[in-house]
Amino acid sequence: MRMAMTITAGLLALLLARPADAANSAVMQVTVRVVPNCRIAVTDLAFGSYDPLVEHAARSLDGTAQVRVICTKNERVTILMEESGSSERSLRSGEHVLSYGIFSDPARTEFWGSGANAVQVSFESGSSPQELIVFGRIPAGQVVPAGSYVDSVTATVDF
Repeated sequence: MRMAMTITAGLLALLLARPADAANSAVMQVTVRVVPNCRIAVTDLAFGSYDPLVEHAARSLDGTAQVRVICTKNERVTILMEESGSSERSLRSGEHVLSYGIFSDPARTEFWGSGANAVQVSFESGSSPQELIVFGRIPAGQVVPAGSYVDSVTATVDF
């Protein structure tokens, strides 16, 4: 048994010490293609309560929502808000309409949309998520019946 172990150890040493030649080796290329990709998540823009007779007769009602975007690093990204045709959007309760707008700036002067008259919110993606704020405003003085008014806006990440 001792002799068998010595012979086996000797053969192993011989195999390990033998230099590799071109006929016994090959180079394997390893490749991958990283695809551009983005994910977007939004919170609801919930204004709360609008009082057209007292509180909001002369003062707008403001609200905010969050947009979170994560993309493949170094992608040029644009966040689009579904086009409404103008800076005024409409919340609806049956046939009744309450106008509002969404903006990219806290002063609520830069209409955020996707059309020619809208601001395009763009950035170059990094290695961490990009957090953006949607600024909403319901203008003062809109006399509408009581009720729950709703609208939906699709936020799209273009890359």
